[in-house]
Parts: sequence; structure tokens; C-alpha cells
Amino acid sequence: MASNHTPGPWIDKHWDANQQITITALAFRGPNVLALVRPPLTLIEPTPVRAITEWSCTEKDVTEAAANARLIAAAPDMLQALRIAEEELQFDKERATYGTEPRVVDQALRLVRQAIAKAEGG
Repeated sequence: MASNHTPGPWIDKHWDANQQITITALAFRGPNVLALVRPPLTLIEPTPVRAITEWSCTEKDVTEAAANARLIAAAPDMLQALRIAEEELQFDKERATYGTEPRVVDQALRLVRQAIAKAEGG
């Protein structure tokens, strides 16, 4: 089954001035921004010493946002790998050529198909 998503590769670009990571697709026509990933920001209220409102995030938040961006950028590659795994698992199941128990192959095939369906909106 073909997907309607923008073909990969997708890449995550570095942080910009707005504390966000941009996910882009090399094959995308038009503005090539697919997603923006930002760490959660905490509002720092003004005080008598500091008269302006500021936003802040922790190093952990920045690290987590970067990991999320890498995961999003890897999505087309992972979907392709899942489709290959589905074919191979189905082939093994039909011919009983696997070296593990059938229930393990059935479970793996079910999980792979669920992930593909989730990616394709099913």
C-alpha cells in the first residue's frame, strides 16, 4: 500500500533563534518545512528586578526535543523497514521457514502491521 506522505529523506536541522528544530524533506516541493519541534518552555514572570517576561527551558527539555526531532526525521526510513519486515515475516509464516515459534512470528507480524497502519492513518 502506498503512503501519501512526502517521500524521504527527511532531515532535522539545528536549533534556530526561536528554540525550535526544523524537520525538512529533500524531495518536498514548495516550502520544505514538514514540522517544527520545540522544547516545552516555562514562563518566568517579571519581578521587581527583572521587568520583562521571559521563557526558559531546561537542558533535559532541549535534549528530549532533539531526540523527538531525530525520531520524526527517521520516520520514512522506519516505514520502509517495516514494509520489508512485513514481507519477510509473511513469507516465513507462509512457508514455515522461521527458526522460532509460530506465535512469535505472528506477534511480530501483528506489531509490524499495527505500526504501518498507524503511519498510514489506518
